[in-house]
Amino acid sequence: GWPAWQLVVPPDCGGTGAARRRLVVYRGSALDAWVIGTRLGDGKLRSEGGRGGILARRLAVTNASEADDPSEVCAGRGSHAWHVAGSHEAGASSLAPDPAVELQSLGAASFAEVQHSWRKAVRSAKERVAKAPDTLEVSGFPGGLSVLNGTLNRRPDAWNCFPAWQRERPHEAVVSGSASSGQEQGQSPSPRGVFLYRDVSDIKWVLGFSLGDGHTRAAHVYTSFEDPAVGLVWEVSCRNGQWAP
Repeated sequence: GWPAWQLVVPPDCGGTGAARRRLVVYRGSALDAWVIGTRLGDGKLRSEGGRGGILARRLAVTNASEADDPSEVCAGRGSHAWHVAGSHEAGASSLAPDPAVELQSLGAASFAEVQHSWRKAVRSAKERVAKAPDTLEVSGFPGGLSVLNGTLNRRPDAWNCFPAWQRERPHEAVVSGSASSGQEQGQSPSPRGVFLYRDVSDIKWVLGFSLGDGHTRAAHVYTSFEDPAVGLVWEVSCRNGQWAP
């Protein structure tokens, strides 16, 4: 058998909201691959006749003897071979390559640093929310993604230890002449709620139709900036399963 790892959940932000997900890293039994999933399985998607629950997968190197530690073969620029599920999460029928995914080992000292960053984030959550702008204006998304455009209002509490903004489902259409700069005059706003928040891993800002851990999303931008409104170029999911500006 192979070793497996389970997600260590960071503390929430004083009860003010955070995404919770069970994640495991394991070696597939039916498919020779390292897998990140929502449960232990055989390494195959349901569309492949497997148990599913897969968020990301890295096939083992052919005819190569790999170590029990996936971080030895799944990290480093030359080993980026992870394929991830798209916006349909663990129910995806296919996976697409994502060079941004990395898997690295943590020693005791490194994990202590991670815990320190968690505690710092919890302590700073309320202050970040207080300093964040009350409203944000989203604009420039074309076609079907134009539903993301418009004004978002700051939520009173933190989400994933960072401020978050939202637009509730509207009760009536925008009156012609009073639309925001992100909408054409006379255009009805999105029939769905829109949310902008920091993902649970603190590596990207996310635009989507519900709050979560950042995996299910309509657009994202990878950045360390704590303010998403600094003229960043967002990426959207393309038909080939990849993300592009």
